[in-house]
Amino acid sequence: MEDGKIKNIVLVFFLFFLSLNFFAQKKDSTSQAIDESIEAAMLTRYIVIAGASSDFNSLDLSAKEISKKSEIPYDNNEMIYDKELGMIVPKDTAKYDMDAGQSIPRRYEENLISIEMMYHYTSNHAFGDMKKMIIITGIFGNKQDAEKQLKLIQKAVPSTYIKKTRLYMGCMH
Repeated sequence: MEDGKIKNIVLVFFLFFLSLNFFAQKKDSTSQAIDESIEAAMLTRYIVIAGASSDFNSLDLSAKEISKKSEIPYDNNEMIYDKELGMIVPKDTAKYDMDAGQSIPRRYEENLISIEMMYHYTSNHAFGDMKKMIIITGIFGNKQDAEKQLKLIQKAVPSTYIKKTRLYMGCMH
C-alpha cells in the first residue's frame, strides 16, 4: 500500500474514534443535566401514615373511619383500585393516557386522607412492596406541621407515624 493511502486510513480511523468520544461525552453531559434537573425537583417531605396493607378494602374502611373521627376529608383524587392490577390507578384512563395502568402519586400538601401505593414514598422498592398501599393523612414540607397532624390522627390510630422522604415535585408529563 502506498504511504498516502495508509495515512488516509489512519486519519479516517482517528477521526472516527474521536467522534465516538465526542458523542459519548455529549451523551454524558446530557444525562448529567437531566440528573441535575431531577435532583433539583426532589424535595424533602414528611408524610403522616396511618396504616399499610395489600388489602384495599380494609384500608378503605380504615380511611373512612379516620376521616370521620378526625373530620379530615377522605378523597382518592379520581383514583380507583384495580383488582386485576392490584393497585390504585386513574379512574378515567382516557384523561391520563400517558399513565394508563399506572399509579400516580399524591405529592402536594393537602388537608385530606387518601390511599396511595407505598412504593412511591419509599426508597426501597422491594418487589414484595409493589402491591402494598398506605393511608396518607398528610404530606408536609416541615416536620412541625407533620407532628401536629400526627398527634391528631394518633387519637384514632395510635400506630400512625411520620415518614421523612424525598418526593419528585416536577412535571410528571
